[in-house]
Amino acid sequence: MKLDRNLAPEIKLIDVINFPAPEKFTLSNGIEVYGFNLGSQEVIQIDLTFDINRSNAKNPFVAKAVNELIGETTRNKANGVLEEEIDFYGAFLESNYSVDHSSVSLFTLTNKLDNVLPLFEEAVKETIFSERELSIFLKNQKHKFLVQQEKVATLARRLYSKLLYGDHYYGQRTELEDFDQTTLDDLTKFYQDYYVAENCSILITGKYNEDIYAKLDAVFGNLKRGKKNNSAHPVFSNIPAKEVHLKEDAVQSAIRIGKILDVEFGSDDYFRLKVLNTVLGGYFGSRLMMNIREDKGYTYGIGSGLNAMLNAVVFSIATEVGSDVTSDALNEIYKEISKLCTEKITDEELQTVKNHMLGSLLSASDGPFSIAQQFKAVNFKGCDFSFFEDFIRVIKNTTSEELLEISNKYLQIDTMVEAIAGKV
Repeated sequence: MKLDRNLAPEIKLIDVINFPAPEKFTLSNGIEVYGFNLGSQEVIQIDLTFDINRSNAKNPFVAKAVNELIGETTRNKANGVLEEEIDFYGAFLESNYSVDHSSVSLFTLTNKLDNVLPLFEEAVKETIFSERELSIFLKNQKHKFLVQQEKVATLARRLYSKLLYGDHYYGQRTELEDFDQTTLDDLTKFYQDYYVAENCSILITGKYNEDIYAKLDAVFGNLKRGKKNNSAHPVFSNIPAKEVHLKEDAVQSAIRIGKILDVEFGSDDYFRLKVLNTVLGGYFGSRLMMNIREDKGYTYGIGSGLNAMLNAVVFSIATEVGSDVTSDALNEIYKEISKLCTEKITDEELQTVKNHMLGSLLSASDGPFSIAQQFKAVNFKGCDFSFFEDFIRVIKNTTSEELLEISNKYLQIDTMVEAIAGKV
């Protein structure tokens, strides 16, 4: 049959996205391993993730420093040597850090796994911190910190965090004096307390043989035991507040607006909030973008989002606008939020948003590494891939009436905090 290129392809709605279930294995010391043996390329990612609680460190910078210096120096290798040895095999290490977790990942060709796995083991288990290494790192980080403090986006983010979280460790911010007070002992203690078997889980992705589990057990099945991190599940006060950090020479003002939501991750309300957020500021065609950027020209970009952490789900709006239109931009942002609480979303707009969200979910399931990252994102919050089945169900069935109800339940303006850095 000849293809007629004058005819547009038929539009098909997404009914279901099939995420493959991971393989599960438990190492000798109880570490849980999840495996996605997928893809045609001879590559593997091995990701070790550790539950952390940075509130037990002297300051929040300690956890970041430990994560970034993992594998730089070990008991048997000077600074940079281990990295060079791993690089020789075409592999590399990557570390990532959040308020709840710290991870170290190895990326390697499948046929080089036996060569680099012992090096990865050394990085995770044998890291030491030297005075010279720490001194250089602190000097560089202090310089970056001072540069960032001149930016209104940084000032607004720090102010927003303080208003949102108060004294909780989610709101802890690195201060200038922390760079002079952080010691080798601080890093060593945090590393020894949290980089232990009880706080570790492993995710492997790519093309591998079944003997990989025995190999992982041989190198990480004897990872030292320790105390499991049991971070408290706090009750946030969520007190509405507004605050401005004046910066008279600023040509732009950074705006952050939002609140901690009293909603359970993975619940129907959570999914409806995801739909509502997309309408407001979750994609390029959102209301905030169309109003603040396309119509008014106040900014290059504005967006809203839901950030689901272990102990909180946070709704936030973020933008930088010309300092001469700060008040006008604020009025327009609140006007768009108010519309969601007073007017039903049209069927046409809602269908556009639904199609966009379903397409984004489909894109997020494209390839083994994307699938694994989707699993990791929900697994640490106590969910499995049924999370996405429920998400698709709610996206497809949510009505304008339900979103109007959700708006009034969660997005009342007088319940939000507002942080501005710049000129108002």
